[in-house]
Amino acid sequence: AVGVGTTSLDGRRLSSSGIESFLHCPHQFFVTRMLGFETDEYVDDVDVIARNDLGTLLHKVFEDFYRRRLEAGTMPEAGVAWSPADAEELRAHFDEHAKAAEAKGIVGWLPGWRLESAYISSLLPAFLTIDNEIRTVTVPVGFEQGFGPTTKTHVPFTTAGGSTIDLSGAIDRVDVSSDKATVGVVDYKSGKPDDFKKSFKDGGVRSKVQDLVYGLAARVVSPEA
Repeated sequence: AVGVGTTSLDGRRLSSSGIESFLHCPHQFFVTRMLGFETDEYVDDVDVIARNDLGTLLHKVFEDFYRRRLEAGTMPEAGVAWSPADAEELRAHFDEHAKAAEAKGIVGWLPGWRLESAYISSLLPAFLTIDNEIRTVTVPVGFEQGFGPTTKTHVPFTTAGGSTIDLSGAIDRVDVSSDKATVGVVDYKSGKPDDFKKSFKDGGVRSKVQDLVYGLAARVVSPEA
């Protein structure tokens, strides 16, 4: 008889996307996350910017914009709205990153990209308007807040089966109130709106593993909250 080995999750690094992968298909999780086999197919032709490249670009724009404001001491206080001048500054910042993406050759057909980037730029004032609504009691204090075994922020989690795993990931933005009693987690979504809406249940409450994992991490980052 040939013995069959077992694989333990003890001490493994696991992100929220990894947990969701297991919930969707344990076999796929085992093949890709445990054995390390890649199942995606890649093509060299680039007609339009890849969604992950666009997401990375937008994340970098927002991270740089907020970080500069925080370091310069010009971040609006909680409850204070961004001004039209702030919106123009954000748009100019995006345009710089868009040109850098062009130089890298990752945007695809240039005329199409310039139309898309102009459209995205036109939406940025609306982004800050929404941001005004969530900064009523908190202000941004941390960006790309990494957590996991390779960082200073460890978020261990013990499963019902007794295995201890190290949750890992990066929170796009952490907002904290002046008394540190309230912490908010902001995650930028650059995918299709319809896909995002599907993640909400009745009553407007989103039910995703990522929310649970980031919630645990936020409490470690801000233990007073």
